[in-house]
Amino acid sequence: AGASRVIAVEASAKMAAVATQVAKNNGLLLSKSETRVNGNNKGVVEVVNGMVEEIDKIVEIQPHS
Repeated sequence: AGASRVIAVEASAKMAAVATQVAKNNGLLLSKSETRVNGNNKGVVEVVNGMVEEIDKIVEIQPHS
């Protein structure tokens, strides 16, 4: 729907790996090294392995984003 960034949080390491592969296969995985192609975001999904209660310790989220 046009999101600039999606953070998928998964507690299970195996399921986080599966989610990462699915996002990669669909061209949606946010790559830290290559985030722009022709001025557009190549991917928007970032998969994080951890508990949602601790997301602020794992991923930097800008205020009011």
